[in-house]
Amino acid sequence: MMLRGCSPTPAGEKCQRGGLGQLSDDVQHLGGMYHEAGRFFPEEWARFRSSAPEGEREGDLVAAYNRLLNEHSDPAVRARAAKNWCDWEDSLLSLEEGWAPSARYEDAEFRMTFARLCAHYFSHAAWLDGDELLRNAYQLAGIPGFMVHGRLDLGGPPDVPWLLAPGVAGRGAWLRASMVLPRAVAHGCFSRRRLHVR
Repeated sequence: MMLRGCSPTPAGEKCQRGGLGQLSDDVQHLGGMYHEAGRFFPEEWARFRSSAPEGEREGDLVAAYNRLLNEHSDPAVRARAAKNWCDWEDSLLSLEEGWAPSARYEDAEFRMTFARLCAHYFSHAAWLDGDELLRNAYQLAGIPGFMVHGRLDLGGPPDVPWLLAPGVAGRGAWLRASMVLPRAVAHGCFSRRRLHVR
């Protein structure tokens, strides 16, 4: 949706899986959302915080991780930060039925690439201005769409795509879209099992 919102390229139809960062405010407050999710995963949250320098553990952890992953000169520090980032990401999916740790995070190169990209992207608020994507969602008005967002997605709550659905809260800029919130899935629903939605 972000690409469509920033590009005039025509599209025939769109299936939007749930995801974080559809509002820059969400990205700017990602550390706060993580902190709230950490109340459900205190052990994992403590490990996630432990990679940040001691003086930054109560501040913007995403910015702190970006510095560790993309600016720190010590490869061991970067590797530890990448593992802790990915372990935390994986824990947010663990409420999903049938969850098992993701095998992709066993690859050190993948961990580093994934964590560096996430931290860089989110520490810059996805280069979005406020509610830019919602403001520009009118560009999707003529395109049929279907949104699927896991109700248990703690890292990217479903309230933002919900605002796009027609007839919601006086907004619903995506007029030809419909939405479903599966109850037993989180952020990783598509990678872990196939959903059959009618």
